[in-house]
Amino acid sequence: MLVILVIGPSGVGKSACGEYAASAIPQCQFSDLDILVRARSGNPSVMELFNQIGPEAFFGRCRQEVSALLMSSSERVALVAVGAGAFEASHAQEWLSQHPGPTIAIVAAPHEVHGRRSLGRTLAEFTAVEFSPHRQHLYDSAKYKCSVTGISRDEAKTRFAELIREILSLQ
Repeated sequence: MLVILVIGPSGVGKSACGEYAASAIPQCQFSDLDILVRARSGNPSVMELFNQIGPEAFFGRCRQEVSALLMSSSERVALVAVGAGAFEASHAQEWLSQHPGPTIAIVAAPHEVHGRRSLGRTLAEFTAVEFSPHRQHLYDSAKYKCSVTGISRDEAKTRFAELIREILSLQ
């Protein structure tokens, strides 16, 4: 199975774009990594689980879920939204660089993303976390970028699906 990791700041539209692409491209399926980890742990809340086991253990569980998808015999393509919790681990950059499939960073201007999902933080607080130098380095290291700055959610979903089609044509 080809696994495409989709990264970006919280609220940028990873899930919305991934779900749309999976509905528009028959060979694709969408998974949210946080939901996969939460389901396997039986924990009702990703944040609760993250706080309970810590960033390194949470990251380990994220890696396990992606490994399970990679080992799948399915002919489908998995689009996997990687939540912010996975980025808190010290080995996140190494993991992304060693991932055998493509990685896509969905990016937008901080003020636009904050307007979609601030998580109760001021723009400055949101930017300090979601666009920190560490996170920005992760976003910059993705093989593909999908900029959604200045466009509607529908346009973002369409742009992302077009990028997925382009990537699949190169495989």
